[in-house]
Amino acid sequence: LDPRCGKVHMDMTQPLHHYFIFSSHNTYLSGDQLASTSSPDPLRRALRLGVRVIELDCYDGATEPMVHHGRALTRPTTFRLCVDAVAKDGFTASEYP
Repeated sequence: LDPRCGKVHMDMTQPLHHYFIFSSHNTYLSGDQLASTSSPDPLRRALRLGVRVIELDCYDGATEPMVHHGRALTRPTTFRLCVDAVAKDGFTASEYP
């Protein structure tokens, strides 16, 4: 979407590989990738800004899946909170996946 026009300004009937896709790496981190907090808030912000591809690093938790940055010292958040954020804000900026 072109924010100046408020409408689609490109041909959206082409195959997916014909487009550039706004993506994000370590989307769930609130800061650096070594010792920050994992949170659904950065996910919400990225989705509202138009990011269409996000990354969730998922691991087994004691009682439910957790999202955090591998073997780093980041503090985890639950997978449920992250997917709830995606469900709520995933199509705020665009109706397209």
